[in-house]
Amino acid sequence: MDLIYHNGNSDITLNQMYTFLVVAEYGNFTKASAELHISQPTISKIISKLEEVTGLNLFVRNPRGAMLTNSGRILYQEWKTALNVTQSGYEKACSALNRNKNIRIGFPRSFYGSSDILSIIQEFAQNYTDVDISMEEADPLELRRGIAGSKYDVIFAPSYEYEYYNSNNYSSRLFNASPISLCIGKSHTASSQEHFSKELLHNDTLISLPEEIAPDYDNFIRNLCEKHDIPYLDVTIAANLESAFISLIRGNGHFFISSAWFPGLAAEGFYRYQLSEEKGGTLMVWKKDAANPAISDLKKCIHY
Repeated sequence: MDLIYHNGNSDITLNQMYTFLVVAEYGNFTKASAELHISQPTISKIISKLEEVTGLNLFVRNPRGAMLTNSGRILYQEWKTALNVTQSGYEKACSALNRNKNIRIGFPRSFYGSSDILSIIQEFAQNYTDVDISMEEADPLELRRGIAGSKYDVIFAPSYEYEYYNSNNYSSRLFNASPISLCIGKSHTASSQEHFSKELLHNDTLISLPEEIAPDYDNFIRNLCEKHDIPYLDVTIAANLESAFISLIRGNGHFFISSAWFPGLAAEGFYRYQLSEEKGGTLMVWKKDAANPAISDLKKCIHY
């Protein structure tokens, strides 16, 4: 399993973090390669990708090895502390006498809210050392199947999937909340108007996403349009979030976003029409018949 932190438009994996820490401690790519049992070119690629994602120069390379830059030293201290806390929690759990409690958590790949989720699970792990915790990234449809079966005890999902989980089989709570807004590119004709009006979108296209990427999103945004009297000409399904992003930049339609769902679209270069008091965010979902006491414990750690 490779947990992630989200950093702007990119993801930082625990594999990258751990590789960085090992290289920093040895000060040498060759020694780090021997420790990690992976090739030196692979390590170099991992570090280069990490520098690209963070926008930081982490090492100064020299014939004798690699020395941390000032930015690298700061990052090393922060990540070393974070991983030490995780390791400490794991060791306490392993030494606990009561091993009959466990919780299996699923969350979407490259998840927008992963840093919030990881912080709450870290707090849970520190407070409930007798509970074994397993986490797994999966595609949205895999999460649905997993929570419906016996693979997961609890999952995290976008709030636009609420109707799917609003049944007798599941309980759910809003883990976090953020406003939903209608988003158009600044090249869109409506964004140049002195006074924006929803009627300007009457001959416009509503951009949606495929079912495998965002289950029920099509129905969700159609209902939003109906609820807020937002007209549209047609609905087009973008191949992925990146193609939706390009369509917006070119002014070819509009899209509903929440910073909790799609943080990449929170960048400058877009015009937003704020839907009054309409909230999106992240759901925490569990089965009503779940007997595992760790689920109720996890709920206690949630901050609103």
